[in-house]
Amino acid sequence: MRYIKVLRRCVGLAVVLVGLIVAADLAFRCYEARHLVVSLETLPGPYDLRALGYHQHGDAVHRETPADVYRILSLGDSFAYSITLPEYTYAAVLEQSLRQPTQMEKNRTASASQQGTVEVVNLGVPSVSFPEYLRQGRFWGRVLEHDAVVLNVYAGNDFHELQGVMATPETAEAPAVQVGMGVGIPRNHWLRFMDYLYAYTKTATIQPPSPAITNPTAYDPARTGDITPETYRTVMRLAARAYAPSLQHETVAAMPWCREVLRFLAEEVRQGRTVRVLVSPPHFWLDAHWLQEVQQAPELVGLALDPALPANTLRRLAAEEGLDPEVIIDLLPALQQAASDEPLYLGTNSHWTVAGNAVAAEVLRQSLAPVVGAWSTGGNSPALASRTWAEGTRGTPIAPAKLAIQGGVDRPGPAASTWLECLSPASLLDAAMRHLLPLWE
Repeated sequence: MRYIKVLRRCVGLAVVLVGLIVAADLAFRCYEARHLVVSLETLPGPYDLRALGYHQHGDAVHRETPADVYRILSLGDSFAYSITLPEYTYAAVLEQSLRQPTQMEKNRTASASQQGTVEVVNLGVPSVSFPEYLRQGRFWGRVLEHDAVVLNVYAGNDFHELQGVMATPETAEAPAVQVGMGVGIPRNHWLRFMDYLYAYTKTATIQPPSPAITNPTAYDPARTGDITPETYRTVMRLAARAYAPSLQHETVAAMPWCREVLRFLAEEVRQGRTVRVLVSPPHFWLDAHWLQEVQQAPELVGLALDPALPANTLRRLAAEEGLDPEVIIDLLPALQQAASDEPLYLGTNSHWTVAGNAVAAEVLRQSLAPVVGAWSTGGNSPALASRTWAEGTRGTPIAPAKLAIQGGVDRPGPAASTWLECLSPASLLDAAMRHLLPLWE
């Protein structure tokens, strides 16, 4: 009988303990929804994008675009976001270069009345792929008046990390509207507060800043750690699969999402805007050591790798979806041409150095300069059609749109670099000090 009483007490204590834990988790979820995320639909603008988690280099962005400003929206993942400080991202460098035309361009427009300036808005989000590109583009495309859209597609994983993420009208128009600290922490546990504890412990695995950095003051110290060579070898081998024609069946799940993005861009063109799509290659194409590692991988031995395959795939799909294939720009040739001067990828971080960002910016400048030049001098160009449309809608209330900035949500599981891209000791400590500690005060 005594054992039965003890057992009942233990069961009772366990039930109470479980109830307290569940209640605490429910309370934490309510707190997270109220304080650790921000609803963009409730913000009237202007938008302080850096406060919202973006890597924007300029001031707050207004909904309306001044008549003398040519605005470009820059979409993409961590390559668009960048591991550099905001002023060294390719979006910022592109903005500066388009504001300072070359001497040849100055001579070409000397007889015209040149006016206006350029604004590039960096809307890159780390650890995402085509679904997030679509949501980002649809939301900000409705909210911010703009003249052009630039999308960066990372061929290294965008085509391979959408297994099980079906493209349907419901998933394409995600109801969640989330930005903020809580969005960067994946939901992997039954208890939400355990995700935060796990994220905090994972910061201990982030490596120190890469020794490959030659000018550390140009980089974000929270995002410049290397991953181990063993992990990086796996990352590069996975990236190489996108270039193997015999493995294209692995990209089937990504194709509907890719088409949706291209349809969105085609609609942007029909609205009179200019569109460019960068196809960014993985590191191994620019480094003989990692290329050899890829070629010697047991699962890749004997398989042909086509360096132009992702870009050609995008061009074919673009043509099928009504988008000019010429807007697809393969960055690999330009990066290969510049690779002999200085490293374009940072150690085993997998992202571009300041020099790599500069190459991407220069490729975009060469492609967009004629369009911007025609706009600034009042000539005929798609940009002028875009500006006419934008001016016709100024002052008109913009309907609310749906957006979910969820790093990692488009991926089947946490990747090795997820924590490098989404979390940092500084950001987590800041969140703990500002949001978590009041729970126990």
